[in-house]
Amino acid sequence: MLTPIRVRGKCRRNNRGGDDDTASSTPTSLTAATSSSSSNRPAKRQRRDTIPNGPSVGRRRARKPLSSLERLPVEIIEQILLETMNINLPLASPYLASKLSSRQLYLYFCSKAFSPPAEEEDTPGRFCTATAALLQSSILSRRWMNLDLWKRFSEKQVFLFAEGVQLPSRLLHPPFTSEKRDLLEIWIDHGASIDWTHSTAGEVATEGFQAAIVQGRNDMVWSLALLGVPITMEMLRLAVQVEEGITDRSFDMVVVLLAISAVLDDVGRLDLFDPALWKWVEEDSRKDKKLVDWMQHYITEQSRRQGMTRSTETSTSL
Repeated sequence: MLTPIRVRGKCRRNNRGGDDDTASSTPTSLTAATSSSSSNRPAKRQRRDTIPNGPSVGRRRARKPLSSLERLPVEIIEQILLETMNINLPLASPYLASKLSSRQLYLYFCSKAFSPPAEEEDTPGRFCTATAALLQSSILSRRWMNLDLWKRFSEKQVFLFAEGVQLPSRLLHPPFTSEKRDLLEIWIDHGASIDWTHSTAGEVATEGFQAAIVQGRNDMVWSLALLGVPITMEMLRLAVQVEEGITDRSFDMVVVLLAISAVLDDVGRLDLFDPALWKWVEEDSRKDKKLVDWMQHYITEQSRRQGMTRSTETSTSL
């Protein structure tokens, strides 16, 4: 009988009576799997980073070389902007936009743009320069021109609006924020307006007026009416119509519209005896009789004023 001899370095069988091939195949398969996975990792990375016969995806794009203007020191670029007063210079490139975006530069640019010419400094009111009006209108429309910047500028600077300054359309439509309201009121007080003939600002203002009625924004209704938005019977009926019944908000808006029409002397376009209006008044009077009394007083007063106006016009024509 032969005595088994253990040979050092040779793999031992896992199971008694098992096959040597089965025992030796396990480490071999693990080694093959490990080597295949390690060999596949660079391949996956290579497929992600590069495209065969194409440029590298992971590489950053080469920066566009700076122009001769962009290579100048920032101080000189700022001086060029202030000397030329070209408000579109920062739009020439993202590099110039980043370099010409300091708050102090904005304030100094506004101080030059809103200062009247030397020959008109002693003249009160507004000066008439088409170029100045265009520049000031462009400044008001910029994103960086917000309420905080305007307050800081106006508190330390004597300024005048040129005749013909146009308000930006962003102030005329919802959403109506407190900043929009304040800027609109301030700039209207200084003489800014909208162009009803050569732009779509009038249409935007009219749509914003209707939205302000629906939202119950009396402040925005007043500001937009000052810009020339007409108060028509359609506007008045819109104030009466609400989703579910009659609310106090609708009553306030109707009164506001009628009061604005009286202040602006524009009641002539309204039909104060409109059946829909008085039906609403009679229904609401069941809750509060003050509305009927107010409407009757309003109609009497406006009829008297219109009668005086007609008699004056008749005597003038005679």
